[in-house]
Amino acid sequence: METKKKSTLVVVSKDDQKAVATDIFKHYPKSQKVSVASDGQAFITDEGEGAAKNHAKNNRYGKELDLTPFTRDGINAPAVSITEVEDTDTSKKVEPSNTTK
Repeated sequence: METKKKSTLVVVSKDDQKAVATDIFKHYPKSQKVSVASDGQAFITDEGEGAAKNHAKNNRYGKELDLTPFTRDGINAPAVSITEVEDTDTSKKVEPSNTTK
């Protein structure tokens, strides 16, 4: 009986996972949520994470993979910057300059 050799796992960095998610959002404009496994495999998770979780547990590497979730809003959101505070009175509440109320 021949045994199946497991593939070598190449872990994809968080920046590369974000690039994969960005590409998915570009090609699927109606999708809102994507999960990217640590091997780089992406799943649109608008309707649930079943396929992504199954891949994370049952894959050709024989190891459980990490899943990183992304949302369209999170990918496209502008970076939050906090305005410098000139007043040294620390008793005053300071909020980021771009928050909405």
